[in-house]
Amino acid sequence: MKSLNAIRDVLILSLLVVTPFLVTTFTYELFEFPKMMFVYTVTILLIALSFTQWIVNSKKLGFKYLAAAGRRLVANKKLNVTTLVILFVVANAISTTFSPYLYTSLWGYYSRFSGGLISVFCYLAIYLILKNLEKEKLAYLSKILVFMATLVSVYGVTQHFGLEKDRWVQDVGARVFSSFGQPNWLAAFLVLILPLNLYFLIKESLLWRKIFYLAVAVTNFTALWFSFSVSGITAFAVCFLLFVTFLEKGLRRENWQWLALLVILGGVVCLWQPGLAASRFQDTVVTVMKRVGLLKPAIAATAKNYIVGDTGDIRLIVWQGILN
Repeated sequence: MKSLNAIRDVLILSLLVVTPFLVTTFTYELFEFPKMMFVYTVTILLIALSFTQWIVNSKKLGFKYLAAAGRRLVANKKLNVTTLVILFVVANAISTTFSPYLYTSLWGYYSRFSGGLISVFCYLAIYLILKNLEKEKLAYLSKILVFMATLVSVYGVTQHFGLEKDRWVQDVGARVFSSFGQPNWLAAFLVLILPLNLYFLIKESLLWRKIFYLAVAVTNFTALWFSFSVSGITAFAVCFLLFVTFLEKGLRRENWQWLALLVILGGVVCLWQPGLAASRFQDTVVTVMKRVGLLKPAIAATAKNYIVGDTGDIRLIVWQGILN
């Protein structure tokens, strides 16, 4: 059983260490497709390994274990995280049944194989496997994840200052994408990691470790900022406010200087390298005014009103399609 657990730990660790940096030139989509193929492969191995462990434990294909887990889920009257995760997956499954493009809804966009119901099921399987790990092991894996995000961020920051400026068709210096291939994908990844970063910052008691996690948080935020992803930066701002608001009063009182310093350093980064921020903010205002203004003919924007691009309009069209 120890050997099976060791294999499981190696597979989980590979998801955290290998996936962020997987890039290939042998497929149409260089970044997301190879990452997803690796995630699918590791998930299949993890599921097979879990069933093997259930067989070894229960001698009856793990049915007793599954039945007991189901009873615990039903008996728990509280709306816990697992219940919310399962409800999210069920909502995706229901949505897929109404899809006019079933193949895309199952597998995601053809060149990426991400975002479809199959990938959501994979994430559910990974979540349920991780949920049964010891807290100490989860903390260790979380630190590994923060460290890998920092390497990704360093790569992105160096792109902003000229690394690979002639390698890609896109202007990687204007909006970095690191090893993710698209600024918004990089931003989504970093927004997920930064709360973990903040948690380790406030929980550490040793000064040098606090300084280390502060430096890591600033590095990760800098890469997020250089992506100039309006949705990513907005999501982090909301996340940070919620984090501080719901933080225990004692921890907030003990760490307010560190949190304030993080805000100040983040502000310095924004003022030092404003980049496309002002232009993208203006584009967002133009889109909002087009949609909510009372005098639409007077304020309607044409293509020339946009400085960077009408990404806001594109998303509104997508959302309208979803509602339809």
